[in-house]
Amino acid sequence: AVGVRWWYWVWLLLALRLLVPYSAAWPQAPLVLEASEAQTQVELTPIEAQTPAAAQAPAEAPIAGWKRWAIPVYWSGAGLFAGYYAINGLFFHRRLRRWSHPARRKQTLTIFSQAQARLRIRRPVRLLVCPLLPGPALQGLFRPTVLLPTEEMEPDDLALVFAHELSHLKCHDLWYKRLLLCVQGLHWFNPLVHVMARLARNDLELACDSR
Repeated sequence: AVGVRWWYWVWLLLALRLLVPYSAAWPQAPLVLEASEAQTQVELTPIEAQTPAAAQAPAEAPIAGWKRWAIPVYWSGAGLFAGYYAINGLFFHRRLRRWSHPARRKQTLTIFSQAQARLRIRRPVRLLVCPLLPGPALQGLFRPTVLLPTEEMEPDDLALVFAHELSHLKCHDLWYKRLLLCVQGLHWFNPLVHVMARLARNDLELACDSR
């Protein structure tokens, strides 16, 4: 359990680092070796004589050409990635509004209230039932909702489900997942980032279970 929680924070720090396109650099070299002016002139003069200034200028042309097509390709890929998940999310919420309904069984509502009290969840949380779901889930960054595929569950199973989903809410794991998704969008071209995100989500679930 301790190892899983440790990885939880390792992935979080790595994701935050990947989200910031900044590389730290020394404002000044830590060690500067100075040469005398006469020695510098002796060493540089033959090289400058052999390399005309005109021959050095075209060296930057291929880099500029590479940037001309690389930047549009990068942003096109990032836009397609964002659009894909935005459209999927839109269709999911439309199906959810159509097929879900509030939980009605008194036993389910009682166990849910007990789980909220035990985890000291103060903010309002909706409890909906959606038969289309393969399993329980937590949705909503600003309006949290616990979703059940059915209310026909044993009381002990319901208690575990509510403890798991409300633990996600208490630890802000939905924001964690959105962070991972943003990192994937910025680094869509890097397969290692997608592997990292999958491992981070798995460890996030295990960390929630251990809590």
